[in-house]
Amino acid sequence: MPFAAVIALLVAIADLIPLVGATLGAIIAGGAGFLHSPTAGLVVLVFFVIYQQVENHLLQPVIMSHAVRLNPLTVLVSVLIAAELGGLVGAPLAGGQEGLPPGQ
Repeated sequence: MPFAAVIALLVAIADLIPLVGATLGAIIAGGAGFLHSPTAGLVVLVFFVIYQQVENHLLQPVIMSHAVRLNPLTVLVSVLIAAELGGLVGAPLAGGQEGLPPGQ
């Protein structure tokens, strides 16, 4: 695919944006893939869906649990609760709060 390095750089920069960055990166890469060929576009979109699922359901809870020294399931549940209660603002704020003692 032409300009693959440029597209990869744009996806990497977009992935730094919390919550929506990976989706923006997938749109950029998927659009470039579909411009190349429909098969390439589908392959790119399938890759990004699998990538997002692995990152959100495996990597994020494990990394956060090591950062706050809690069980990965506790971290995942706390992020889900915070996202439900606080929306897009609540989910990122949940990362370090579940490990604090009461009153902190």
